[in-house]
Amino acid sequence: MKDLRVTWGQLCSWNGALLGAVLGEVAAVRRRCEEASWQLRQLAARSLAGEWEGYGARAFLSDVRALAARAAAHTDHIDHLIQALGEAQHKITRTQTAVSEALSRAAASGMEITPTGEVVDPLDGADATGVVDWERRQVAVRIRAEVEAAYGSADNTLSYLDTVFTQLAAGQIAPDARTNHYHSVGRVPVGKSAAYVQAWWASLGDAERSYVLAHYPQDLGNLDGIPYAVRDRANIAVARHDEEMARAYYDPILAELSAEIASARADLEGNLGKTDREIRTAQLGAAQLRYATITANLAAYAMIRTQRCLDRNWREHISAAPVRSASPRDSKLYSSRTTGRSSAAHSSAARLSAGRAAPAHSPAPRSSPLAGPAQSAQSGQPRQLLVYRGPNRARTGTGAELRTIQVALSQGNVDTASSITIEVGGMTTNVVNSLDSHMEAAGRLATLQQEILTARGETGSPAVVTWFDYAAPQSALDSSLYTPARARQGAASLARFAEGIAQVRGEDCPRINLLGHSYGSVTASAAAEQARHGVVDTLVVYGTPGVVAEGWDMNTGAHGAGSAASNHVLSNKKDIINVVNALGGGAVSGGHTDALGFNPRQDPDFTAHHFSGRGGFFSQHSEYLENADSPQMRELARITTEPATGPGAPPATLAPPREPPAGAAPSHPSPPVRPPPGS
Repeated sequence: MKDLRVTWGQLCSWNGALLGAVLGEVAAVRRRCEEASWQLRQLAARSLAGEWEGYGARAFLSDVRALAARAAAHTDHIDHLIQALGEAQHKITRTQTAVSEALSRAAASGMEITPTGEVVDPLDGADATGVVDWERRQVAVRIRAEVEAAYGSADNTLSYLDTVFTQLAAGQIAPDARTNHYHSVGRVPVGKSAAYVQAWWASLGDAERSYVLAHYPQDLGNLDGIPYAVRDRANIAVARHDEEMARAYYDPILAELSAEIASARADLEGNLGKTDREIRTAQLGAAQLRYATITANLAAYAMIRTQRCLDRNWREHISAAPVRSASPRDSKLYSSRTTGRSSAAHSSAARLSAGRAAPAHSPAPRSSPLAGPAQSAQSGQPRQLLVYRGPNRARTGTGAELRTIQVALSQGNVDTASSITIEVGGMTTNVVNSLDSHMEAAGRLATLQQEILTARGETGSPAVVTWFDYAAPQSALDSSLYTPARARQGAASLARFAEGIAQVRGEDCPRINLLGHSYGSVTASAAAEQARHGVVDTLVVYGTPGVVAEGWDMNTGAHGAGSAASNHVLSNKKDIINVVNALGGGAVSGGHTDALGFNPRQDPDFTAHHFSGRGGFFSQHSEYLENADSPQMRELARITTEPATGPGAPPATLAPPREPPAGAAPSHPSPPVRPPPGS
């Protein structure tokens, strides 16, 4: 083992969360420094506008400007330090994940990692044939590689910190650390870690937050690490702008098609020959089809507005709570700072706040700078537009590009909820056709969860997120349906989304559940495997064609050691996915894996829940979330609100006790006799 500055035992004690308090203190200092800089600039401006002249006035003004420059320089140094500490926190948590991956594989294989980083197999040489010994040695090689990866991650983190503090000691500032808008207007840390983004947002003053939100909503809307009320407002502004652009393009086309349809109908009412009538009928049908297609696709924006409880002008159906008006200081500060850069999205953001008080921001990292989200008229739960990604293709002339819009909508306030359940849809899910039914199901699940919490005497409230932020396969003819590639791409975004929630909420982190249906279960399982340990509490898959890894390798549960207590699979007896997999020799037929992954029903680190279901093969595949009174839905509510993960947890009061899954293996705290993972 190479000579390192840390031992394996020391690595196991690394905790990135400890930097959170330090970042909070540094952010508070940065806000005070920015305030002092602004006061000095205001003093200089008043001096220039006054009648004081002469040598004394010039000397005073020179001193004030020098102090303002020093304050701005200090702000830049603090910005650099915030970036460094935020990135360090991110790197430390990634190192923690690498350490946990090695420890999980070792525990699942019955091996040990010593405090010096050596991998020890207590069963080495116990197999007389040598076959099992060979397999276990291969597993030991993989564990050693994971140990080396953890050491490499630690070295990278320490090297990064050494470089940053050397720069700070020499008075150097990294160019991308100049987040102070006085030097780089509107610079938003897109692509940075959630830890750094959270520290950056916490360090901004009220006026800076208002400015960035008004001028750069397209950068804030999907930025993991800032409060979700901010993301909601930014995404509403961008979505409104996108609808205006789509309408500007398609409304003239619809007008032409409408005129063509009227003309064709008038011609067909007259005396036409057979050939002309056939031609005109075909033209009428083509125009009607294109008109209907464009109209249906444009309904994507109406769907988002409706599910977010907004009217046609993207304003709340229910008036929001009043917020503090911006101070004269805010308006004066930015009246001279507005640049020529603008867009329709910026004007949309301004229109959203027209007629109401300008948003004000609390310096607390988790505070909302805006009024709370609208209440759902059906469930009474607030809603938030957490993710919005506009069309990813050029205009097609039929509006087909609007089906590529990706969103995440919550029922419940993600900034304050005691538990957050993220539901991932499968094949054919898209905003146009599926968002309404999934939001209805989310409302039913949230209501059941609230019933359980209330019956238990808990005061918390749940939030359920409908997560459509990946390109789900749209038909059985789509070749991507038969590989996990799309799922893994979506999982990277989903894992960051879940980690962002944990980062924003900090010590007040809620319970986070991932649910995945059909192909969405592949996505959810890949996210649970990728997310850092301690973020995802529970993974539940249903109607699943497979998961990307075995249960022990899922980073679920309190310590990221996936087990039957934190991993669950629901299955209807006649679910068509069972038939398809059985015919194809896949996950349900007895084969260990298929093209989409492992079979969770045969995994002792997944708890299997079996249901008789109702209806035929296809209806059973889609009924898991359709009925609030169904045993499947009530079991989902029970699983996602269990007060503890492990034996002895008190049962929830909503659903009847779960029957032991057929053929389930008993759990083992230390399973040295299990087949080594990956064998």
